[in-house]
Amino acid sequence: MHRADPDPLPGRRDHELLAALDVDLLQRGAVLVEVAEASAVPHPRPAVHRGGDETRPTSTPSTAGSAGTSPGCGSVPDDVTGATRDVTRRITVDSTLRQYIVHVPTGYDGSRPLPVVYLFHGLGSSAAEVATYASFPAAADDRDFILVSPQATGTPSTWDVLTPASAAGSDAAFWLELTKSLGDEWCVDDDRQYAAGMSNGSAVVFAMACSGEFPFKAYGGVAATFYDDAECGDAPPASVVYFHGTGDEVVPFDGGETPLFPVRSVDAVMADWAKHDGCATKPRTTEVATDVELERWRDCDGSARLETYVIDDGGHTWPGADFEVPVLGKTTSSIDATDLMVEFFGLDD
Repeated sequence: MHRADPDPLPGRRDHELLAALDVDLLQRGAVLVEVAEASAVPHPRPAVHRGGDETRPTSTPSTAGSAGTSPGCGSVPDDVTGATRDVTRRITVDSTLRQYIVHVPTGYDGSRPLPVVYLFHGLGSSAAEVATYASFPAAADDRDFILVSPQATGTPSTWDVLTPASAAGSDAAFWLELTKSLGDEWCVDDDRQYAAGMSNGSAVVFAMACSGEFPFKAYGGVAATFYDDAECGDAPPASVVYFHGTGDEVVPFDGGETPLFPVRSVDAVMADWAKHDGCATKPRTTEVATDVELERWRDCDGSARLETYVIDDGGHTWPGADFEVPVLGKTTSSIDATDLMVEFFGLDD
């Protein structure tokens, strides 16, 4: 696979561009998964090459007893019964009501702290859509972790990755409060929290890594990234696994002109992250499939790990998704981004 040199382009910051680009594509009817599903083509799962609610229901004590330090351990919310393991919660942050979906794995009884993966949707999508699209609930069941899918606000729904958590009512304030309060109701392992996202949601993931104030142990992103030394420079090294297709027409892999603004190449941005993490100068490149290369940086500071999966001719899509969305480009079946993220997070044990 041949790619342009990682030379940065002038223009607005990457995370500003991502929201604008997604809006443009949304106006052309290309981003919303619920719209595209009408023409979606079923896609087989790939063979993987190797994740404060004001009106909360009452909880029933767990028959298995309590363990761990999370206040939510030792009980199960009354609306989690049998087949009902996806529940919606609301939380007020700075007088703003926010919403998220919690999926608990099969057999959840609150008896022991579980890892948590926070999954962020793209612009114009929803918490439920991204979970279904990426098949993360199935992964949570298989690997025994809690999945949390926050919902953005606005029309179209969008995440603001520019405003810091210190600003009252910001999206970042919501994300931070959610990570702090989730354990009040659920039995979570505070030391094993992870963040993943698609498109605008991937920009969220990188923004959190840049801030340095979120408790995530590792990050996973698909089809949108950014790095700004002025904002990220003081953050600790971050472990990141990232996926991007060279045929992405929403956020071009090689950077350059878009319908709105120029963007930097993926190579340039990930090179900045490698420098930030103190990794060896050049990544080691391995062909993991005929259409996929893995770039892996090693010897990073603080045991950080940095990996990029480059999908030849891949579109603005989630690798390994159960169905294709042709309007967004090719979906590879050679790898499964969900399984690879879960493995990267250390949740495949």
